[in-house]
Amino acid sequence: MRSAGHGRGTPFPFSDKTVALVANSTADVKGAYVEIDAAVPANCNGFVLSAQNHGTNSAWLVDVAIGSAGNEVIIAADIPIEFGRAANIHDLPMVFPLRIPEGARVSARASEILGGTLTINLHFTLFQGNLGPTTYSGVVNESHSGGRGVIITGTGIFEMVASAARNYKAVMFISAADGGTQTSFNGQMSFFVGASSSEQKVLECEYRELATGDTAPHFGYAIHRPIPYLVQIGSRWSTQAGRANKFINSILFFY
Repeated sequence: MRSAGHGRGTPFPFSDKTVALVANSTADVKGAYVEIDAAVPANCNGFVLSAQNHGTNSAWLVDVAIGSAGNEVIIAADIPIEFGRAANIHDLPMVFPLRIPEGARVSARASEILGGTLTINLHFTLFQGNLGPTTYSGVVNESHSGGRGVIITGTGIFEMVASAARNYKAVMFISAADGGTQTSFNGQMSFFVGASSSEQKVLECEYRELATGDTAPHFGYAIHRPIPYLVQIGSRWSTQAGRANKFINSILFFY
């Protein structure tokens, strides 16, 4: 008999781990896989991921995979984690409703823009029940270049993805503000589909910057869970900030 609240539609955590991922000594090259769970004890419908930084001005790309050592299959590719300018801070959780079968081994690896074998602590919580209206098979990041997302330095429209590689079922937008002598503020972040000068807005969301002064990190995620949206192969995606600060934006596609 299931306990109360553990029905199929109610999400509940059943595995909660923190692992240290070490980047390769070469910038933007993934380090070795680190095991998160040797064998998932039950079928799960996703995970929540957050991280703690131990380097300054660092930007990471994280892969999450299932499979035995040496035979890992990536189910979440190049998850972007930005930490602005400060060390020893936490990012906000990101929700990934991805299928992971019972008995699967789960592991992760990471790259970093600075090189030098920096370390990031990855907090990983597996869930049963529904983390969203749909459970997906995988997620990819087509919007990174040089180890991080698209850098926005003004209020114009900036291209994120020139041509989507395939059809997708949902999107997740991630936005981080970085650098300068900014102060805390709220604003709007917009995302578009369409050719240059013919963009059609598909989403406008509130942006909440987290900042406590000149030397603090400036970052905040606009949205950190997937939004059902049918992405067509070949579609162009772009973004616009409501304020002329330095932002780093990424888009994740779910299939």
